[in-house]
Amino acid sequence: MHRMSANNNRAGFVQFQQRLARMALDRGELGAARAALRVLRSSDFIGGADACEAYFATLRDPRATPGAIQDAIAALIRIRAAGSDRAASSRGD
Repeated sequence: MHRMSANNNRAGFVQFQQRLARMALDRGELGAARAALRVLRSSDFIGGADACEAYFATLRDPRATPGAIQDAIAALIRIRAAGSDRAASSRGD
């Protein structure tokens, strides 16, 4: 039971960071959007490392172009957080 609660908490944290990144991106604040997602890890998302690692590599790369960073952010804010379906079902959504 405790493990499920921890997964739900992490999923909520990931979704919150995604919302922060989306708001920052909408305002043109690329650095803030990048910072919001850099605290996350590939295993936080459905699909895991293979699906997300290239996007995180772009966020971590100091030589990445603004366009590449924006594309990586846009992709990461669209991917569902791991455990988010369980969090919704436990709330009855």
